[in-house]
Amino acid sequence: MNGIIHNHLNGLRIISKIRVGQKINTINGLSVYKEGFMSWVNRIWFKDSKIETLRVLTELYTVIYKNVDDIIKNDNLTKSDLNTRNYLLIKLAEQLRSSVTGIENLSKTYINYQTTTAGLEGIVHDYLIITYQTIIENIIIDESPELKKNIVYNNDVIFKYESSSKNKLTVPIPSNILTEENLEIHDEIASGTSLTSTNSLP
Repeated sequence: MNGIIHNHLNGLRIISKIRVGQKINTINGLSVYKEGFMSWVNRIWFKDSKIETLRVLTELYTVIYKNVDDIIKNDNLTKSDLNTRNYLLIKLAEQLRSSVTGIENLSKTYINYQTTTAGLEGIVHDYLIITYQTIIENIIIDESPELKKNIVYNNDVIFKYESSSKNKLTVPIPSNILTEENLEIHDEIASGTSLTSTNSLP
């Protein structure tokens, strides 16, 4: 699973680096086209179109959501496994929020193509943010202060962070490792924070 998450993180890092005017190369894996005539030729020759960009991005964020869901539902974990899971989920959350900037820049590149910009917006709202909230509700958020910030897409707040005395951000402790130490850790977490999103979970 770590290898799969590593691939997801790399994909999200690439997306987060997209600047306005750049386009995604989906021919061999995922990369960003260099601006210029040859990139245009390659896109035409290999039919690397806007539709293909939407398909690849939708597939990526869908697979990430499914893998995150599988990780969270796995409760047969040791304490070490829980720590690893929390670390991986935090890294995914950080890169998911970073990738919002890349998709926003991509939408500005395709500003004159409403179907494409609508598709990109749908990916952000229907996949990215849903996955992000799912992760946030299942990690110890104090380990990453960056996650305690709102997420903005095209000047709209699409994920709102709110401090609260009611905590939802705990890592569930399986019954098979309910040791006194773990229970103390769980109690310490219980005074944390919760988040709300402009989207609802599926």
